[in-house]
Amino acid sequence: MATQEQWLAAVESLNAEAENSLPAALEGTDHLPKGKKPRHHYVPKFWLKGFRRSPEDGHVIVLDASGPVTTRDKDKGIGSVACSPEFYTVATEDGGKDRWVEAYLGWLENLATRPEHGRWTNLQQGKTPAEPLDRLLAAQLLSTQHFRVSRFMDTMTGAVTKVMQKIVDTGQAIGALPATEAPLRVKLANAHDWGVAQAVDWMTGHQVPRQMFLRKWRLFESPDDIGWALPVNRSLLAAGGAGLGAPELWAPINRRYVLCMAWDPGDTIPEGPPEVLHPPVAEQLRTGFARSDTQFVVHPEDADAWQDLIDNDQIVMARRHRPERRP
Repeated sequence: MATQEQWLAAVESLNAEAENSLPAALEGTDHLPKGKKPRHHYVPKFWLKGFRRSPEDGHVIVLDASGPVTTRDKDKGIGSVACSPEFYTVATEDGGKDRWVEAYLGWLENLATRPEHGRWTNLQQGKTPAEPLDRLLAAQLLSTQHFRVSRFMDTMTGAVTKVMQKIVDTGQAIGALPATEAPLRVKLANAHDWGVAQAVDWMTGHQVPRQMFLRKWRLFESPDDIGWALPVNRSLLAAGGAGLGAPELWAPINRRYVLCMAWDPGDTIPEGPPEVLHPPVAEQLRTGFARSDTQFVVHPEDADAWQDLIDNDQIVMARRHRPERRP
């Protein structure tokens, strides 16, 4: 388990790296040619590569469990998976476009995946980070992934919209706002830009990465031939509690390994090389991931097994057939 002193040393190293290289990475992001709409990946391509068919064949399967039955796309190249045109682009005050968020994410991903350091590659090969800076960068990536997806942004914008709607409804009820024939409906202007801004606040903060950094890290392998899947909008699974402060946080690193980050005050979890996860725990973990999201990236050979798991899970089935709430 890492120490507070190691955390402070890692933060100092990362701040020095940011001071040295981040300004150049962000330079000119608000002056890109108009008309071009580059695709931004909300799941980094280096992470998607861990679920591809082979190093020579960069195809994966995407399972969509949002409808009455789980559907799957045909084999898709990782360049067209988990991405959207200009997903992180925000409007500027003069009506232009600024792509600094995508540039910042690219800078962070580059630091964590440089071949000469092997930081993320080591995790994919079953080695937990030994150096404090390597551990911090891995924690920063895992934390950032939780906040950079549309699910988090939609949750934030939805919560603010509900609060504002309540204020408007109350204002009309007490006469502070004029009465109208039809109910006033609140709509957040530039909702996506606002959601991106909230995500950035969390992505660039230290609270969540610090929690991850100070936990005990251990990699586990699947106990059978079914590899791990990557939920697109919920790559971190909390176990033993709710939210990111839960006793255990689990993250699929690639098809072969899943990372457990656990608070272990009694020092009961031995550190060491990856070990095979006990079958009952693996089954619970797969079920937890299946229930956590509606879209999954899987290795082509695991698609049938994961589709069966999702379609046979009682909670997923109940969620699909839950009556829609009336507005």
